[in-house]
Amino acid sequence: MIFGLETGKPSEDELKFVTNTNAKKYIMSLPEKPRNSVATFITYENPLALDLLDKMLQIDPKNRITAEETLKHKYFESLHDPNDEPKFVGTLDFKFE
Repeated sequence: MIFGLETGKPSEDELKFVTNTNAKKYIMSLPEKPRNSVATFITYENPLALDLLDKMLQIDPKNRITAEETLKHKYFESLHDPNDEPKFVGTLDFKFE
């Protein structure tokens, strides 16, 4: 994903999760550009795949599709088996980042 180009420049609200001041400053310095669907720059015949990519390429993790939602997406309909999809129970620690 190239910020400010294909996917558009994220808003300040979408960048609330970014804690690195320099990273946020850089992203905010990029030229304004509206968000585009991946279908505008990726040629692919399956609209479900493009829809899934749009949902995965959200900068804000709160707006991004979850793994569980991804498995239920129509793109994976023929592969989805709720009886064979274990769920992670626990917490992840990203303090090292």
